[in-house]
Amino acid sequence: MKRLLFLVVLAFMATAAFAADAADRDILVLADGTLYSIEAVPFEDGVSSSLVLTKNSGGKITTSVIPESTNGTNGLPTLDYDSDSDTLYVVWMHRLGAMSDLLVSGFHNNK
Repeated sequence: MKRLLFLVVLAFMATAAFAADAADRDILVLADGTLYSIEAVPFEDGVSSSLVLTKNSGGKITTSVIPESTNGTNGLPTLDYDSDSDTLYVVWMHRLGAMSDLLVSGFHNNK
């Protein structure tokens, strides 16, 4: 099972490496096979963007917008997982006007 998971991750990474125009995103695979991806999605104005988190667990796909990313420009998202607390963390750069901040959101039990 671990070899299969490793091959899937390796194939996915190779595909991502060849996508030169890839979107501003990050991907994380947990030990249980759950796949998380985070992507900066531009608004219709072409300037602002929000972050969309996608979870694929056992074939069930759920998508949600990070609430703190609904205004301004959001980019360079990174995912991390703390197995001790079962918490997924999203870290990203947020810019609103001339101000830039590094923001962090934690998700525990999908909240």
